[in-house]
Amino acid sequence: MIHLRDYQTELVANTKAALKVHGKVVMQLATGGGKTACASKMIMGCVDAGWTVWFLCHRDELVRQTSKTLVRMNIDHGFVAAGYPKDARKKVLVCMVGSVGRRLETLSAPNIIFVDEGHHAVAGTWAKIVEAFPKALVVGMTATPERLDGRGLDGVYNALIPGPQLRWLMDEGWLCDFRLWTHAAPDLSKVKKRGDDYDPEALGAAMQSRAIVGDAVSHYLEICPSERAVSFCVNVEHSLITRDAFRAAGVS
Repeated sequence: MIHLRDYQTELVANTKAALKVHGKVVMQLATGGGKTACASKMIMGCVDAGWTVWFLCHRDELVRQTSKTLVRMNIDHGFVAAGYPKDARKKVLVCMVGSVGRRLETLSAPNIIFVDEGHHAVAGTWAKIVEAFPKALVVGMTATPERLDGRGLDGVYNALIPGPQLRWLMDEGWLCDFRLWTHAAPDLSKVKKRGDDYDPEALGAAMQSRAIVGDAVSHYLEICPSERAVSFCVNVEHSLITRDAFRAAGVS
């Protein structure tokens, strides 16, 4: 059984209170803060009330992680996802978005839908699912309640329920702190923008300079050689150039 931390208990209480008023809400909490644990605690109450619950995911590893958390909470559940045993009669269903989108007419209507990475819910198959059940309560869970395409979330949600800030979680010891190194700032003055963000193609070209990519490699070799690392790149071309730079330095 998972016991919620104090800030998680408060976030759950605030989200439940907002649902009674607004019906469809965003529950915001930093990555690592325990959004799935909070949702699972809410799902326990839904099960006690006899509700049908859907938990929507868009990646296989998220389906597995959510299922593991529900198991730890002793919550019986089924799946609507390729590669998993299907039992749509369960009151709690962990769902892959695509699988649900193809079976909307055969599934019992949910009383409440939990949307992992909730900022996706305003577009595509996510939106189709939410729109198919207008009477269902919706809880969108995300660390970043914004979209890169600039679309607002008010097409689905009526309220934002924020959890504690990232800095607070670090200061309180719930998340590890970080140390930061950086390269010389690139000149982005001539990089055009698309909405409030940089155009990916133009930004990718600016970030492909030998100085910037080379600094990433040299910092890695100096600070954490042979350790596992992640490189976030602007686009595919930038990622291939970065990969080649690491390979040239003997890093797999």
